Amino acid sequence: MRWMLLTVLAGFAIFMVACAEGGGAPGTSVAGGGTPGGLAISTATLPSGTAGAAYSATLAASGGSAPFTWTLSSGALPAGLSVDTSSATATTTINGTPSMAGTFNFVVAVTSGVTATRAFTVVIAPVGGGGGTYDPSAPGLIPADRRITWKAGIPGGIPARTTIFANVKNAPYNAQGDGVADDTSAIQNAINACPADQVVFMPAGTYKITDTISLKSRVTLRGAGNTTKLKWMGSASCVLEIRDNAYEDGVFYNTSPYNLSGGYTKGSTSVSMANNNWAVGDVVLIDQQSDGNLVVAGGTSGPATWCGRDNGDRCMGQLVKVLTRSATNITFEPELYTNYTAGLVPQGIKVKGVTELAGFEDFAVDNVNDARDTMWWFGGYRCWLKNVDMKGSRRRHIWMLHDMQCEIRGCTFHDGTGNYGPDRAYGIFLGNMITATLVEDNIFYNLHVPIAFEGGACGNVVSANFITKVKYSDPEWAQPAIVEHGPHPMMNLIENNTFGSKIIGDMYWGSASHNTYFRNRVYMAQPTGLNYGTWLVDFYIWHKYENIVGNVLGTPGYETVFEENCTPYAYYQGKIVFKLGYANNSGSTTGSDPQIEATMIRHGNWDSVTGGVVWSSGISVQQMPPSLTYAQQPSWWTGAPWPAYGPDVASSLTNKIPAQLRYEAMGSP
Repeated sequence: MRWMLLTVLAGFAIFMVACAEGGGAPGTSVAGGGTPGGLAISTATLPSGTAGAAYSATLAASGGSAPFTWTLSSGALPAGLSVDTSSATATTTINGTPSMAGTFNFVVAVTSGVTATRAFTVVIAPVGGGGGTYDPSAPGLIPADRRITWKAGIPGGIPARTTIFANVKNAPYNAQGDGVADDTSAIQNAINACPADQVVFMPAGTYKITDTISLKSRVTLRGAGNTTKLKWMGSASCVLEIRDNAYEDGVFYNTSPYNLSGGYTKGSTSVSMANNNWAVGDVVLIDQQSDGNLVVAGGTSGPATWCGRDNGDRCMGQLVKVLTRSATNITFEPELYTNYTAGLVPQGIKVKGVTELAGFEDFAVDNVNDARDTMWWFGGYRCWLKNVDMKGSRRRHIWMLHDMQCEIRGCTFHDGTGNYGPDRAYGIFLGNMITATLVEDNIFYNLHVPIAFEGGACGNVVSANFITKVKYSDPEWAQPAIVEHGPHPMMNLIENNTFGSKIIGDMYWGSASHNTYFRNRVYMAQPTGLNYGTWLVDFYIWHKYENIVGNVLGTPGYETVFEENCTPYAYYQGKIVFKLGYANNSGSTTGSDPQIEATMIRHGNWDSVTGGVVWSSGISVQQMPPSLTYAQQPSWWTGAPWPAYGPDVASSLTNKIPAQLRYEAMGSP
């Protein structure tokens, strides 16, 4: 694959169109009315500019006499530009380096005895025009066979339930919330009695919990924010769960599947079979056998028997919701994310024990007594976790299996319970066939592996999360902020995140493919003492067709090597941007695969070694949307540039996303 290097952040042009507004002289007004002395801002238009390149435009006043005072009266200039307020003459300049696309409205004022103002609308667009709108149906930036139209999370957002069924401190539940009395039964009994679509409320207090709190369908358990704390003092495997009693992972070994006879192509919303006993509303798993080439059901640590049906062999698939049903056909949503192959025996099987529309909100959990996992989330459909603080991960804060269109938003996950070694102190573990789930705007710190994909997780979106202080039992080894860890995650989107450590697709348990990393900031946030594993984008064997597009990689002066691809590399203190295709992490080339690099798209990434943006010569499109999921800046994204990172954002090395701003407001613990 050939690459060409352009200058720093220079791939996107910015066009500025200035429009005059107002009466009299267009866009000009004078404080107090009238035009004493004829003072006016005579400049009517501004020139276009280029992102990453110096910009200068002159503003001129007519009438009046020195000294003049120039100010930005209201509104906002494009990020990176400012009015020169030091000029005392009849002219001044707008200078700087514009950094992002958008429409900006502002008013400039000049004073000479009286004040005149002029309003401008400045439109900034990428090269090629079009206002930066991304058409996912068009070929170009990412080929259609390597992506989907990502529609993750709960359609329409998390339900805002307003009816409070019970306050757990009131009769008949009588929770104490004093950290001493056991409040487990009070909370669980209120949940069990709660009608559909209502809320069980836990006011401020510390609630001692000694057994797992289990949430049923269509119920919200809500606290009063971090002043509501669940203090774990039990001995069960988890503190919280979304898991129906009928759910069991082993069901897939004990229930007969149906062979599919047609319709199983990428984008399809219906499949056929000889017969089925499903019903409208069922959640069905569609999967197929591994082919041993793209999909490999095991790795250097052995077979991944837990990552799919048939002893792990069916580790590629997805969940769907049945919309219509006949004896020989179903229609469903979402659409299929990939093509299935007749020779690999595509099948469908019902997920039993599904929990629907249940959510935990607005409280903290302290895993004081070292539960194995803080939360089990098995068989959830459109369930959620919102504004929850989880402290103390022994193994995993959240372990997810067979969940679909769920959402994790605005949460904080932090701290292990003492052990930061293998399979300890994970954050969110997106396991078997997690489908179309959204992990967005969360904070992670003091964890070993904050986010992990495994077991066929697909169609998920990990967006706008802030990850820092990634830890390990051996402090010399860098560990991943996010990892593809077991077969076969595919068609996931990871965008607009701040990763204070590396991205890995590892070799321990098998394959992954067709995942997209877009507009992320990836760097070693705590490099002191690291001597091993300082490889920012680190994809081993069995990780093909990965898309690395529009990211900002590394810290100037830290990384020293752009790429190692199936050649001997520095195992000790090797500070590498891209390490691709290896079968081990010891520096050896034994078993390496050059197809990892050959099938990867790397396009429009800034890196610290070249000091510039590297574009793929095979892709002509250099226009990038702010997001591959949002057509415009989402309402929750406040106080931070949108987008924060990318080749068209000159301030990418210093920008902060909303989750980072919240973390810093906490005192950066």
